[in-house]
Amino acid sequence: MYTRLTKLILWLLTKYVHSFFKGKTVYVFSGVRRSGNHACINWMANAVMQQKTDMERQGYMVFQSPCETLLHLNEVNIFSPFEYAGYLRKNRRLIEKASVIFVSVEDLVPNEHTCLYYPKGSKVIYITRDILSTLASRLAYNIKRAKDGIDRGDMHIDQNTFNLTKRIRTKTHVWEFDKWLSDSQWRSQFLARFNLQYDIEPAMSTQGGGSTFHGQDKQAATSMTDAQRWSKVEWSPRIKELVKANPGLLSENEKAFTQSW
Repeated sequence: MYTRLTKLILWLLTKYVHSFFKGKTVYVFSGVRRSGNHACINWMANAVMQQKTDMERQGYMVFQSPCETLLHLNEVNIFSPFEYAGYLRKNRRLIEKASVIFVSVEDLVPNEHTCLYYPKGSKVIYITRDILSTLASRLAYNIKRAKDGIDRGDMHIDQNTFNLTKRIRTKTHVWEFDKWLSDSQWRSQFLARFNLQYDIEPAMSTQGGGSTFHGQDKQAATSMTDAQRWSKVEWSPRIKELVKANPGLLSENEKAFTQSW
């Protein structure tokens, strides 16, 4: 329970943080981890810049277009409110140069009107994909990290993973990875919501590590079927029970795949 003083401090801090974005066009991207977040962000970067754009790393969790007019502040909710204020202050020169700023958060679906990470007036895009693909990617990514001894604990799977996915799918602007991948008309219609029209295929993401199963091999990643991806991992009894407890999130293909569970 927040005290009055804590609420006041957070309110003042939010005002300060949002002041960095004054006069900028801001897009906020929110998705569950391993849902195709960076595919969406890189695709939107191409659309905004009206050309293929490779974002260049400028520091920790900061990426900038070569012309310096587009800035991506990546996964900012890893910072506490005070850390985030310091992060923005540290990168204020890059922010000043940019006319368009992308802010991305992961595993966070807050109240957009009061959240520190959602500047007032932002265009908010929520990202989702087939839930089994998200889970398979998380499971495989966890194993890969564990083998290297660098697990961060941010790929856990529990009921909250399903709750976040459910909330995301109720939002106004929902970017669906599976439709984006296969339906050019859907892509054009989605861009039109933001008065954009350049549907330019992005390169494999470097920010998110590329494909969980194929890294930077784009051809292998895009040719892999859902069934092949889902069959690549071992589904434990605990994960199976979580999936079965949330049948409303499954597509018909996912229902068929899990029928024998």
